Amino acid sequence: MKYRLVPGAVIALLIVFVAAILLVPEWEETLGFIGLVIGMTTAGVLYVRRSRSLKAPERRVWRLMAIGTVLVVPGVVIAAILQELGVQVPAIGPLDGFFLGA
Repeated sequence: MKYRLVPGAVIALLIVFVAAILLVPEWEETLGFIGLVIGMTTAGVLYVRRSRSLKAPERRVWRLMAIGTVLVVPGVVIAAILQELGVQVPAIGPLDGFFLGA
C-alpha cells in the first residue's frame, strides 16, 4: 500500500510547483527543471514496476521505455549545470547522445 502513495506524492509536489510558478514566475526555470527531472525519473520507475507483471515480450518493451525516460535525465541535469556555469550549450552537440539514446 505504501508504494501506491509515491506517485500521488510526486503528482502533488508537481502541482505545488505549477502553483508556485503561477504565483512567482521568476521561479519558472528552477522549478521547471526540478519538475522535469522528478517526472522523468518517476516515469521510468513506474514503467519498470508496471513491467514486472507482464509477459516477456511486453515486459521488454516497457523496460526499454523506462531506460529511455531515465536516459534523458542525465542529459537534462548536465545541460542545466553547464548553463548555470555560464557555458553556452549548443542546440546540437555532445549532450544529444543522452536524448538520442532515449
